[in-house]
Amino acid sequence: MEQEPDKPRNSLHRKLAEVMALTERVAKRGRNEFHKYDYATESDIVDAVRLGLAAHRVMLMPSVREVLREGTLTTVLMRFTFTDGETGEQESYDWAGTGDDKGDKGLYKAMTGALKYFLLKTFLLPTGDDPEADTETDKRASGQAPASRPKASKGAPTSAGPKCSRCGAAAMPDNPYCAVCDRLARERKADDEAPKPKDDVMSVMAVRKRAFALMDKYGIPSDAAHRPDRLAVYGKALGLGRLADDREAKAFTAGQWTTICEWLISANEPPDEGQPNG
Repeated sequence: MEQEPDKPRNSLHRKLAEVMALTERVAKRGRNEFHKYDYATESDIVDAVRLGLAAHRVMLMPSVREVLREGTLTTVLMRFTFTDGETGEQESYDWAGTGDDKGDKGLYKAMTGALKYFLLKTFLLPTGDDPEADTETDKRASGQAPASRPKASKGAPTSAGPKCSRCGAAAMPDNPYCAVCDRLARERKADDEAPKPKDDVMSVMAVRKRAFALMDKYGIPSDAAHRPDRLAVYGKALGLGRLADDREAKAFTAGQWTTICEWLISANEPPDEGQPNG
């Protein structure tokens, strides 16, 4: 009996195309109550492609290449690498994400946003969102109703215009961001604009007061002349590798102030004699 030739294994690109064929519309099950709009959650988007990738033995590995912070806005530049578990073939793609947070969650929000929109655009997952249909953003950006703005004719080449300050894509008129980054920023900013529980504010103030009391105890008074000394303590305690700045210090969370307190105690008080060495 004549032996059948071995079938060639699917290439990585073919496997990704097959995963794309398996995915369907992602329902917008998330709800932003502050701005009153629905959105597709990151977990629903991941679920839409995770099983398909696993069934085709394809691994997706994220890595952070650069982190930029401006005020409360964190921008992360990431690289996503697909790896074929059968052949070792790889394909890498760079992507950006942003997160708006006054505390220490900006990086994680930016990473979540980057993964969410990378999967949406790579696998062409429909959610019903269309930046061209975002009339509220258009009105805010142009100051007039959409109907009063001239429409470009079909097929006309687009001229090189301003770029989005976050991801480098084409920016919207009179807006430093592209439609995707603008929507992402508004989505992430909702947490900051929503009223915060008073308990959170009180806990931050209580731990901050304890940190200042410890610094007074160890010879760093809470006056303007010793501000550089306090900023140096913050930088060392939080592992920044530099002096913290006043803007960062004003946004410290209760957890960060607790870390500073623990560092002050460990750096200025000897360990208990009863504690075993090592």
